[in-house]
Amino acid sequence: MKKKNKPKPSDVIKDFLDYLVNCQKEYQAACTEMFAEDKKVQDFLHAIEFENDCKERNKITTRWHISRNRRRAAKDRSLELERVAKFYTDKANKPFIDKLRSMVKDQKKEEEWLVSERIYKQRGSEENDTA
Repeated sequence: MKKKNKPKPSDVIKDFLDYLVNCQKEYQAACTEMFAEDKKVQDFLHAIEFENDCKERNKITTRWHISRNRRRAAKDRSLELERVAKFYTDKANKPFIDKLRSMVKDQKKEEEWLVSERIYKQRGSEENDTA
C-alpha cells in the first residue's frame, strides 16, 4: 500500500498564519480600492453635468458604471475578509498568534529530528551486562 504524502503539521499551521497575514493585506487593499472609487463619484457627476455632447456623456457614464462595478467588487471582497482581518489585528489575539508562531518553530525542529538519522546510545555500561 502506497503511503500518501500528508502535509506536515508545521506546514498546516504556517499556512494558516500566512493566510491570516494575507487576508489582512488583501482586506486593506480592497478597502483602499473601494475608497478610491468612492472619490471618483464627484468627478463623474461634474463631468456629466458640464458635458453638452450626449455621446461624450454616455462615455462618462460608462466609465462611472465600470467604476461602480469595481467598487462593488472591492466592497464585497472587504466584507468577505473583514472578520479574519480584524481577528488578526485584534490585540487580544496577539498572544495566541505569537504562540502559534512559536509552535511552528518547535514543530519544525521535531519534524526534522524525526526524519534525521537517529542513533541509539546505550545508557548502561557493558560491564554491567557480564554480571
